[in-house]
Amino acid sequence: MNIWLQILITIYSLGIMPFLVGMMWTRRGALLGLAETYVMGYISIWALFYLFAVPMIVMELPLSTLTGCWRGIMVAVPVLWLLQFLIRRNTFLRQLQHYRSNMERIRQFFSYVIILAALFTLISIGFIMPSPEDDVPETVAITIDTNRMYRQQPYTKLAYSEPELKQYSPIEMFYAVNVDVSGMEVPIFVHSFLPIFLLAFFYASTWEISGVLFRGKPEERGLFVVFAMILYTVSIGADRAVSFSVFQNIWNGATMLCCCILPLVVAFGFEIIDSIQQKKKLDYEMIVMVILTIVAAQLMLAKGAVLSVLSLICCVGIYVIRKGWERFGSVRKH
Repeated sequence: MNIWLQILITIYSLGIMPFLVGMMWTRRGALLGLAETYVMGYISIWALFYLFAVPMIVMELPLSTLTGCWRGIMVAVPVLWLLQFLIRRNTFLRQLQHYRSNMERIRQFFSYVIILAALFTLISIGFIMPSPEDDVPETVAITIDTNRMYRQQPYTKLAYSEPELKQYSPIEMFYAVNVDVSGMEVPIFVHSFLPIFLLAFFYASTWEISGVLFRGKPEERGLFVVFAMILYTVSIGADRAVSFSVFQNIWNGATMLCCCILPLVVAFGFEIIDSIQQKKKLDYEMIVMVILTIVAAQLMLAKGAVLSVLSLICCVGIYVIRKGWERFGSVRKH
């Protein structure tokens, strides 16, 4: 396949397709920002992929079967987007106008964040060696070569002793399917293209998390994103910090879970609590988003769903403690 066609397919599957899916989300008529659209699109795609992939892996179907199904989804997404555009034309046009104003605002007030993000992304791709503990490229490569999912270990080619630990968190198969569709070489796909789109997801998710911490304070939100980027550079020189190696192995499931998915679960949990506290009603769209985020967490790591639920329990616990402290304080005043 022509290299330019491979690049176009990769840009569509990793960049355009998640954005189109994110645009189809609605939040009680509210317009979504660029970061929120990108985050919701990726979370939805990962959750959908998990629901397709796990049954096929358990039934020991070949990778080509999963790839064929995913090709159908890749074709269906723009068709569904176009149908929604025709049905909700005015909403979509207002949404596009909102994106334009978002971009103008970013250019005026947050250009330093974009410049730093681009710089860190370039450094991640060109100058940082992945952790030796990461075996994602090797797992993807052996899956492509054998057309079998999680049946052989990447280095020894022996059968997995505990395949269930992998087959219920198949993030590597998401990459393998995209490699299979595009025809791109595995090292180029993983080391050169995945960081561009997944680091963009990291920046966007960090921006969304900052909205819970600094509601209505855009300058503080921008500084928080910069702080997070600088904070995670500490792991660049570490060989055994895969879970926090954003700029070394952003494609690793443990990294995505610890640095993006779990913080999003916490942020979404606090948003639901705030909506109940302020509006006295449930935000059903956010509840659906939390469920999809938990499924996406399971795609990343075998205990992803459990850790996500524990994170939500912590959110409720913090809320209960805070309310109890407020009541205790008011009682003491009287």
